[in-house]
Amino acid sequence: MSNNFLQYWEPKQADDELSIDEPLNRSGSGQFKRMGVQQGDTVWIVTVRSPGELVVVGRINVGKLITKAEAIRRFTNVWDAPHHIVAESGTEEDLRELSLMDIAADLRFQSSSNRDRLNLEEGRVKAQQLQAMRKLTPTSVKLLELKWYQSELPNAPEIEQQIKSGAGFGDPETNKKVERAAILLVTEWYENHGWRVLSVETKKCGYDLRCNKQGVVKHVEVKGIRGTGLSFIITAGEMRQARNNPQFVICMVTSALSENPQIFRYSGEEFIKKFNIVELAFRANLRP
Repeated sequence: MSNNFLQYWEPKQADDELSIDEPLNRSGSGQFKRMGVQQGDTVWIVTVRSPGELVVVGRINVGKLITKAEAIRRFTNVWDAPHHIVAESGTEEDLRELSLMDIAADLRFQSSSNRDRLNLEEGRVKAQQLQAMRKLTPTSVKLLELKWYQSELPNAPEIEQQIKSGAGFGDPETNKKVERAAILLVTEWYENHGWRVLSVETKKCGYDLRCNKQGVVKHVEVKGIRGTGLSFIITAGEMRQARNNPQFVICMVTSALSENPQIFRYSGEEFIKKFNIVELAFRANLRP
């Protein structure tokens, strides 16, 4: 499993790198090894501008962790740091500066202490909080990715709000609880209305439950949502079911972990008509 980290650069270092006008392909730090940074991880580079504005200037998809000696052999102008990360070939990206102040208070770090977030004083970030590298939570990674690619996602504010409300982007443990609660609630609803319910979750067929009532069959996909908004992640397989399977039903359970959850049911046709489908990511495969 890959991890995402925040690395802090002093403003002058950020300015020097931004002025080079070349893709970011490496960075140095004495903390990479201690934090367990390895191939496949992502390191986000941030700095703090006066009077306390947190900004992101770049990111590196780690292809390799190397020593300072190896960095000197491979590159010029090497930072004085014992370990260096090198971007995976083909993933290098240009540096650019984006303010993170609208999401700074929402960023969360994986921490066993009370250091899981930034302390903002009068809406400002102190750079000292970022001297030590931080490991980001999955939700915070999504927020950063939206900011980084916001020019390609004109509806990023709406998606950002979905993330903050917990519509499918939460930490894995909470997501499991939400999904399980939603499955149990929808199963109970169908059984109370005279349906025989069979779970097919493990079969990965594009829906979770096969429901039968007097010869009528429904293929039910369940979406658990922590918040109250009808926003969630849907897979390509589930979309195919919604478009092509007349037996498909999608059930959304909002406030799934609360004492007052609500169930919303739509046929595939209704779902396609009533919901905006936003493409968050694409899979790329090399053509044969």
